[in-house]
Amino acid sequence: MSKKSKKKKSTSKTNNTSSLFDINIIVILIISFIVFIPSISSDYVNWDDDVNIYENPYLNDFSIDNIKNIFTSTVMGGYNPLSIFSFSLEKAFGGGAKTTHVINILLHLITVFFVYRILLLMKLNPLFAALGALLFGIHPMRVESVAWATERKDVLLGAFYFSSIYYYIQYILSKQNTKKAIKKYFYISMGLFVLALFSKIQAVALPLSLLAFDYYFNRKLDKNLIIEKIPLFALSLAIGLLGVFLLKDTGTIVDENHFGLMERIVIGSYTFWVYIIKFIFPYEMSPLYPYPTSLEALHYLSLIPSIGLVYLIYHLYKNNNKISLFSIVFFIFNVIFVLQILAAGQGYKADRFTYIAYFGLFFGVSYLLQQFSQKSKQQNLIYGGIGLYLLLMAFLTWKQSGIWKNGETLWNHTLQLYERNGTVYRNLGNYYRDNQMNDKALEIFNAGLQLLPEDATLNNSVGKLYFDKGQVDNAFTFFNQALTIEPNNIEYLNNRGVAYAVKNQYDLALQDYNKGIQINPNNLKSFENRGKLFLSIGEYQKALEDFNLVLNAYDNGEIYLNRSEVFYRLGDKNSAINDANKASELGITIPPNYIQLLNN
Repeated sequence: MSKKSKKKKSTSKTNNTSSLFDINIIVILIISFIVFIPSISSDYVNWDDDVNIYENPYLNDFSIDNIKNIFTSTVMGGYNPLSIFSFSLEKAFGGGAKTTHVINILLHLITVFFVYRILLLMKLNPLFAALGALLFGIHPMRVESVAWATERKDVLLGAFYFSSIYYYIQYILSKQNTKKAIKKYFYISMGLFVLALFSKIQAVALPLSLLAFDYYFNRKLDKNLIIEKIPLFALSLAIGLLGVFLLKDTGTIVDENHFGLMERIVIGSYTFWVYIIKFIFPYEMSPLYPYPTSLEALHYLSLIPSIGLVYLIYHLYKNNNKISLFSIVFFIFNVIFVLQILAAGQGYKADRFTYIAYFGLFFGVSYLLQQFSQKSKQQNLIYGGIGLYLLLMAFLTWKQSGIWKNGETLWNHTLQLYERNGTVYRNLGNYYRDNQMNDKALEIFNAGLQLLPEDATLNNSVGKLYFDKGQVDNAFTFFNQALTIEPNNIEYLNNRGVAYAVKNQYDLALQDYNKGIQINPNNLKSFENRGKLFLSIGEYQKALEDFNLVLNAYDNGEIYLNRSEVFYRLGDKNSAINDANKASELGITIPPNYIQLLNN
C-alpha cells in the first residue's frame, strides 16, 4: 500500500495536477489586464480597422448568407474567417470599439493562462512559471496584438494555439504515465489547431512546434511522430498554399523595392536579430516599419550571427541541451514564416509577428533564471533585478497601449519615427479628413508632398480631399498625378471616374471604371460605380447587371436602393419595393418622395 501511495504521488507530480487557478495565475492575469487598461477606451484606428470592422460589408447583418461569405472570402488577401466572425458577433449584439478591445484583452488573458499551465508542465517551478507567463502577458511587444482591434486574429490564434499545445502535452504525459495514451487529448489538440488555422495563417507552424515539444519531453524523433502528425502537416500545407495564392491574387505580395532573393534573405536575417534585441529591450515600437530604400552594411553583417546560430543549434543538439535548443527552435519555427523573405505588405517587420514565437525565449530565460537563483547566494538581488525589469516592461506596455487611442495618436507617434513615409502622412491626414478637420488634413498632406512629391497615395488623398470640398477641378490635378505615377491603381481610377461623372463626362468615367474591371475583375467597387453611372444615363439593363454582380457577393444597402430604382425604371414595382425594404433593413434612409412614388 505504501508503494502504491508513492507511485500515485509521483504520477500526480509529473502531471502537475495542481489547481487550475492558483494564486500565481490570478495575480498574473490581474497585472496583465491592468497594463492594457488604456486600450479599453481606444477607438478604432484607420489602419485596417475600417476594412476589417466598421466598413466590412459582411458585418452589416448577422445572416446565414453573410456568415457563409465570411468563411468563403478574404479580407485584404488574408483568410482569417474566425476573427471576422467574432467581429460579426460583436456587432450583432450592439458592440462597438470598447467591446472589441475588452474581448481582445480577455483573449490575451486566456492565452496567458495556457502559457502558465504549459510552463508548469515543462517542470518550471510555480514562481518561475509565473515569471514566464507574466513576461508573456506584459511584454511591450504584445501591445500591437492586443491593443489593435484588427489584430483580434493574433489573440484568437494565441488562445487556440497554446490550448492546443497544452492538450498535446497532456497526450504526451498520458502516453508516458500509462500503457495506453489518452487519445482524446490528441483529438482535442487537433480540433483546437483547426480553430487556430481559421484564426490566422501563422498557425501553420503548430505541427513544427509540437515536434519541438516531442523532443523536449523525450519522445523518440522517428517516423512515427511524423506519421502521427500527417493530418496536421497536410492542413498546414493546404492553408499555407492558400494563403500565398490569396496574397498574390490580391496583390498583397509585392516587393516595391525590387530586392533579389539574396537581399530578401539578408532582410530576413536582419529582422530575426532585431526581434531578439527587442525581446530584451523593445525599442522604437511602431505600427509600420517601412522597407529601407537600400540595404546597409548592418543588414549584411547580420548574416554572421545567423551562421553562428546554425552551429550553435548543432552544438546544442549534439550535447543534448534540451532547454536551450527547445527555446531557440520554438522561436525559429514560429518566426521563420514571417521574416518577409517572401515580401507581403508595406513593412518588413512587425511587433505582432513575435506574439507566438517569444514563448520559446520566455521559457528559456525563466528556466535559466530558475537554475541561477537556486545556485546563487544573492537571491534577493536576483529577485530585485527581475522585479525592476518587470516594472519597466509594465510601464512601457501601459504607455504603448495609449498610442493606439485613435488614428491621430497612432500616426503622430509613427511620424516621429518615420518622417519620410507617404503612408504615415496619408493616414494621419485621412484621420483629420474623416473627422471633418479638412484644413488640418490638407496641412498634413501638403507637408508630406513637400518631402515626397512623387508619392501616389498622397496625391490621391489630396485629390479626394478637394473632391469632398467640391473643388473637382483641383481634384483632377492630383488624381491625374497619382495615375501618372501608378497608372493601374484601381482606387485612383475609381476616384477619377467619380470625378468625371460629377462633371458629366460620362465617357471618360466609363473608361476609368472599365479599366479598373479589366485590371481586376473581382474589384466590386468598379462595378458599383459603373452601375451607378449606367443608372444615371438611363442604361438600366446594364446597371442591373452590375448591381446584381455586387449584391451576389455581399449585402450593400446603398446598392439595394440603387437597384430598387433600376427595377422601378424597368417597370418591376414589386422588386423595387423588395429592394427598398432590404436597403431600409440595412440602415439606409429611404427618401420620403421615393417611398411615396413606390406606393402610388
